[in-house]
Amino acid sequence: VFAEHVRRARINGVPVIGAYHAIRPFRPVVDQVDVMERQMDAAGGCIVPAVDVEIMDGQTPQRVADVALEYVERIEARRGVRCVFYTYPWFIIGKVNLSADLAARPLWIAHYPKPGGTIKRPLVPKPWEAWTIWQYDGDKGRRDPSGMDLDFNVYRGTVEQLRAELLRPLASKCSETPNGC
Repeated sequence: VFAEHVRRARINGVPVIGAYHAIRPFRPVVDQVDVMERQMDAAGGCIVPAVDVEIMDGQTPQRVADVALEYVERIEARRGVRCVFYTYPWFIIGKVNLSADLAARPLWIAHYPKPGGTIKRPLVPKPWEAWTIWQYDGDKGRRDPSGMDLDFNVYRGTVEQLRAELLRPLASKCSETPNGC
């Protein structure tokens, strides 16, 4: 299914295509990276990896933070591009202390206004200073023809800037270790 979505996105001229994985802190990270990589390989090259960190799975905040960093470093070492970090502020702020190393990755923050409300900018959790992509609920309750709820995203720049930011390689600690990842 993912490969078909990528094929259709390319046919329709989508300028940046990403693969999204919600990590599960209780599962081995290497297994999760393997699944993501198989999906990306099946869909063809030039796909930006994104990791969704918003599930505790009964694990400690430190375990969630450790798994998030390990996942990002492993997928980057294998793919050669930076991994986008997706979360929402209420999951991180006051709960999970993420490594400062993650701040080098683009932040895709999901911050929706309360029903009937508006917000001018999303809250940005530490260790980031700013957001790269902001997901907000701009559909006013509308759904696509399949009935799926729609979310919208905004990037503060051009498509060329987005490509440059998301497809820029980032050295990871895994590439510096004797055995790699």
